[in-house]
Amino acid sequence: MNTPDLSILTYSNIKHSDAWKIYTGQMDEFFPFDVNHYLLVDTIEGMESDLNENMIKVYYDDETQTVSEQYKSALNMIETKYIIHDMEDFVLLDKPQEDKLLDCIDFLEKTDYDFVRLIKCGVREVSKSVGDNLYEIDSSDPYSYSHATTIWKKDSFLRVHNFMIDYKEEKGIKAKKFQGEGREGNTKKMLDINMEGFINDMCKENDLVRGAYYYQKEQRVPRTNHYYSNIFPFIMTAIKGSMWNFESYSNEILALFEKYDIKDLKRGLLKWTNS
Repeated sequence: MNTPDLSILTYSNIKHSDAWKIYTGQMDEFFPFDVNHYLLVDTIEGMESDLNENMIKVYYDDETQTVSEQYKSALNMIETKYIIHDMEDFVLLDKPQEDKLLDCIDFLEKTDYDFVRLIKCGVREVSKSVGDNLYEIDSSDPYSYSHATTIWKKDSFLRVHNFMIDYKEEKGIKAKKFQGEGREGNTKKMLDINMEGFINDMCKENDLVRGAYYYQKEQRVPRTNHYYSNIFPFIMTAIKGSMWNFESYSNEILALFEKYDIKDLKRGLLKWTNS
């Protein structure tokens, strides 16, 4: 099978480095294509051994760069037409469906859609069919932009973040204005402009993107608003609220802990309570 014109771009930070060994191990074992894998990260100091040495590291600075500026620095290095956007705690559990991933790329190649989300999430219950197992996402859906695992046209993803950079300049926003503790993994509270939800709002208000999601009638993941994915079988998310997400993925995460000999559970376990 031919290698697609594709790269992987994974966003991370050192506060989530305890997931790197699991994430990279599973990607090395299961991802079906030999493509460049870019890790967008603040630092890897002291954790180098938990990463694949072949990963291309692109470093960012939370004090001086917005998230969109961070993404742009990586996108400018990527030469492929398509990327899979990923996060370090979106852990593969099995081999993706190669032929269906290629179908998604072919769909993007032949249409003006900007992306195919590889999981049903952030959308209405009923969506317009636009192909085999493909359903439209538009501005009426809750999340027309998402950090969920997604195949993007690289130029479309870059267009979104160029828009956000222009917005930052227009509003005179300073990247280093952070306060207090913040999102799991980040030591500083994110500005609105860095938040997934705010970028999504900008995309919806300005009709920046038009996408689809891939769905094969999988079941909903317990206690979440998203569904299992057969095309890209992964945990979304392994870390929730700074804790291991036992609320929805206890069996899967326990199996990974055993497989990779993970014993340091200092971030704690998020468990579901019926209260």
